[in-house]
Amino acid sequence: MNTSHEARAVLSTTEGQWPSFLEKWYFDTILEDGTLLVVLVGQMELFGLRRAHLSAELHRPDGSLVRGDTSIGKIVRTGHRAGFSGGVLTPTSIEWQTPVLSGRLRIIPRLSATSLRDPLLVDGKRRLRWIVEVPDGAADGEVTCHGERAEIHGRCYRDYVAFDLLPWRLGIRELHWGRAFGGDRTRWWIKLRTRKETVEAGSLDSDVNSQLPRPQLQEERMLQEMHVADLPVLRVGVLRSALRRLVGDPYQVRFIARAALGTTMGWAVREEVRW
Repeated sequence: MNTSHEARAVLSTTEGQWPSFLEKWYFDTILEDGTLLVVLVGQMELFGLRRAHLSAELHRPDGSLVRGDTSIGKIVRTGHRAGFSGGVLTPTSIEWQTPVLSGRLRIIPRLSATSLRDPLLVDGKRRLRWIVEVPDGAADGEVTCHGERAEIHGRCYRDYVAFDLLPWRLGIRELHWGRAFGGDRTRWWIKLRTRKETVEAGSLDSDVNSQLPRPQLQEERMLQEMHVADLPVLRVGVLRSALRRLVGDPYQVRFIARAALGTTMGWAVREEVRW
C-alpha cells in the first residue's frame, strides 16, 4: 500500500453544552486474514455526571472474541494529545491498557481527514459532529492479549463523533455506516435518517459524493449486537436506565465482510443502529 506523508490526520475538539454531551473516537484496524481490532474511547456528561471509558475488542477469523474495557478517569487534552488513565490518543497513534487487552499502535494516514458536512445535524445552537479523522491508513504496533504479545500490521480507520443535542430531541430513526478497502482504494459510507431528513453519502478515496453506491459485500458475518446504552464506552452507572428512556433505546449490529473495490478484494466493516 502506498502511503502519503502529506496526508493530514487531526484530533478533533468540541465544546459541549449542558445538560448532556458525548464525544467518542472509533478506531479499527483489519489484518490481512480478516482479524478486526476495534477500540472505542469516549466520555459522556449527563446532568453534571461525567464518565470516561475505553473498550477494546479483538475479533478473530474463527469467530472468537477477546474484549477488554476499563474506566479511564477523565480525557485531558494537551496540544494535539488526548490523554487518559493508561493511555493516550494522538493524530497518528493510539495507546491503551485494559486488564485483558492492551495495545500500542502507530497510525500512518494515507488520506487526509474529511467529513460529509460539519456539523452533520443542527438543532438551534446544539449540533452533532462526525469527522472521519483517518479515512484510511496503515497501523503498526503490538497488542497484549491475556499477557501474550502479538504484532499488528493492518489497514486502519478512525472517526470522531460529538454531540450535545438533547437526547429526548435527538430524532434519529436509523443509522447505517461502513468502511471498506481493497488494494489502494478505500471507501466509507453513511446513511442517517431522522424525523425531518435523510442524509446519505459515500466516499471513494478522497472524493465524497452522495451518488456513490456502496461496495459489493460477500461472506458477511455478524460480530456483535447489543443495545447502545449497554456499550462499555457509554457506561453511566445509575443513569443508564434513564438514558435508555431518553434516547429511545437504540439497538446496534456490527458486521465484517469481504469487499470488492474494483478488481481487488479487501475487507469491510459496517454497522446498523435502529431506534
